[in-house]
Amino acid sequence: IAEGYGLTEVSACITCSEITHFDIGNIGVPHYLAEVCLESIPEMDYLVSDNPYPRGEILVRGPQVFVGYYKDEESTKTALDEDGFFHTGKF
Repeated sequence: IAEGYGLTEVSACITCSEITHFDIGNIGVPHYLAEVCLESIPEMDYLVSDNPYPRGEILVRGPQVFVGYYKDEESTKTALDEDGFFHTGKF
């Protein structure tokens, strides 16, 4: 049994727990090709500087991230930033 986290836009898998290290509620570490970070959302008072638990929107970059929404350039521009990070909309 393994737990993970992902979305369709990132080919399903961003993180996955290791089979040898199973803890309920632990979604594991990022896939070896995924770059994952948090971005602060000041208007929600979610800050990456929050201690002991940083908060913010989950961003993902890597070869598994989609190139855009089919025939929806506006949504693509909102979801993918100029640095290639996909803004998941998840906090």
